[in-house]
Parts: sequence; structure tokens; C-alpha cells
Amino acid sequence: MRVANATFMYKYIMLIMKTVIITILISSISTGAFGQGKNGIQFFEGTWEEALALAKKEHKIIFVDAYASWCGPCKRMAKTVFVDETVGKFYNRHFINVKMDMEKGQGPKFAQKYGVSSYPTLFYIDEAAKIINLSKGAKNTEQFVALGKATLNKYDKSKDYEREYEAGNRAPEFLRAYAYALLMSNKNTLKIANEYLRTQEQLDSEENLDFIFDFVTQADSRIFDLLLKYKTALVERQTEETYYKRIEEVCDATIKKAATYKSTDLLREVKRQMKLANSKYAKEYAMLADIRFHFLSKDDSKVVIATDKYLKKYAKKQAVTAFEQADFLFKQVPTPESRAVAETWAKKAYELQPNQKYGKLYLAILRKNGKHKMANVLEKEIATLPETAPSYPPQS
Repeated sequence: MRVANATFMYKYIMLIMKTVIITILISSISTGAFGQGKNGIQFFEGTWEEALALAKKEHKIIFVDAYASWCGPCKRMAKTVFVDETVGKFYNRHFINVKMDMEKGQGPKFAQKYGVSSYPTLFYIDEAAKIINLSKGAKNTEQFVALGKATLNKYDKSKDYEREYEAGNRAPEFLRAYAYALLMSNKNTLKIANEYLRTQEQLDSEENLDFIFDFVTQADSRIFDLLLKYKTALVERQTEETYYKRIEEVCDATIKKAATYKSTDLLREVKRQMKLANSKYAKEYAMLADIRFHFLSKDDSKVVIATDKYLKKYAKKQAVTAFEQADFLFKQVPTPESRAVAETWAKKAYELQPNQKYGKLYLAILRKNGKHKMANVLEKEIATLPETAPSYPPQS
């Protein structure tokens, strides 16, 4: 174990931190990076009237964070919950999200109309501007997602649309509304979404582009092919980052389906679609897809082999990647082979960026693997290090 190397690298890192931090700050200012976290909730930036108009168009519920600038729980929720990736995926898909300061702009009028008396108050409002659900006080990530799901269940209108559909209604606007009702209720949308799209002559209209983006759920589908076909127009409407993130979410969902049916053919199809969608990322994603597929298929030996292969290709100088995959193997794949590979990459992460977080994982793996003398030495060393890795760009 190269303990001396780890300590030396930490001292070297600290020497360059001032320069790096300045670079990051300049980059952040130039790119306007002081807004909402990229993986969290995307808040609508228009007026309240525009939000209601969008809700009517997309048949979606509006989530409103009614807050005050001085409110501590509001700030904590903004910094921890709204930026969470799981929260972002759920709320961005199912709601139109609005943040409104109750003491500025349109806030006082909203507060008077809806009787806001404490902060934060979390509102769920339908396209007719009626309250479906509300909750007072800050929530953690799990509570907030559960609140959103409860709201969707409460607002489920899909059965009404189903009855009308069975009675023979096939009008395009009805099919569109029916599809969104299914989406809001977390039900399968593929049949009705495809049926709506077949009624449309101009698939690249703004309205239909938004529909395609909302209803692509599987990589082995016609809607995914449309997502690829209209890439340029969709990127203009959604941003390149959002577009590629959606591609990956859909491919991940399809890998889950492939594992459920133990279909290697479907796994290959996912890789093929990713190559068409994002050729620069395709090779790396293919290796990650193998890890996910084998993990969901509960094939531990293949998970270990696939993860080690991926790390040898992409994590030799990437501490974060080495740490995350070592943590995954150690906690999620409880086999001796997995712990051996996890030890190798936990050590690599710690040597690249010595800190308590990485050191504690390496320490836990050493103890689990019976290497107590090495663990005792490491335990004393990591006590002198910072709790987490310093914030600077990954090594090249």
C-alpha cells in the first residue's frame, strides 16, 4: 500500500487548489452556472398565467414551491431536495414546476388567492387553477417524491378517458389528452401515444416535438426513432444536455426490461440505439449497460467482470469513478470476488484523491477482506485528511 504516495499527492493537490478554484469560478460566471442544479428540478421561468396555459396544453399538474427568501427550511429544500437527481427525473416528467417568492412579483397575489400562511407550502394545482393537493413544511427527498406520487394517484383521470376511448372516441386532441392522463397516472402510455402520433401529418411541429420528448419510454420503439430523427429540432427546444440525458434515461429503462426478460437481443438493440444517438459516448455506455444488465439479472460473477473491465478502461485516473464503482461492488455484490475487485479500485480512488470519504471505504473493504494490519495503518492516516475530495476538475 503506497501510503506515502497518497500523502504526497494530497499535499500537491492543496498547492494547486487556489488556481483551480479561480478557474472554476470564472467558468461558472461565464456559463451562468449559479442557477438550478443540472440534475434537479427544472423550474418554469415564465409568468403564472403562462404556466397555467402550458398546463392546459400538456394536461399536466403544476407544482408550486411557495417560499420566502428569509425562510431557512425553504433554503435547505432548495439546496438538498430540488437538486436531487431522482427528484428531478420524477418532477420534470410529471409536473410543470414553479418557484414563487410569496413576497415579490406575482407572489403576494398568489399568496392571497391560495391562502399561503407558512413557508414553504408545496402546492399541486391543476390546469383550471384549482388546488389538488398541498403540504406545509419542508420535506426530505423521499417524502417529496412520495407526495408527488400521492398527488398523481389522487388526480388520476385516465379511467374517464378509458371509458370514452372504449366508446369509440379517436379524435386527435382526445388521444393526446388521454396519453397525458396515462402519463400523469404512471400507466403505460405507448399504445395511445403511438395512436395519437399516427393522426399527425406534421410530426415536427412544436407541439408534437414536445409530445415525442414526453412520451419516449423505450429504446426499442417508433417514438425513440422519432427522437433520433428530429434530434436537431429537439435540441433547439430542450438543450443538448437535456436531450442526451433523456436518451440515457430511456436506454436505462430498456436495459431494465431486457434484464426482466433475460433478452440479450434487446440489450444489443439498446447499444445500437445509443450508438446512433450519441456515438462519442456509445462505447462507454455499452460497458455500463453490461454492468446494469448483469446486475439486474442477478449474475454476480458477470457484474464483477464487467465492472472491472469498465474501470480498467475509464477509471485509471478518475478517482470519482473508481470510488463509485468500488462502493457499488462492495455494497451491492456481496461475493469474495467482488470484494477483491472493490479493494483494488477503492485503493486507486484513495491514492488519486486522499480523503476520509474514500479512505473509509477502502478501510471497510480491507477489514472485510481480513487485512487488519493494513487497515490499522490506514485508519490512523485518514484521520489527518479532509472529509471529502477537493473540488476540482478530474485528472486527465
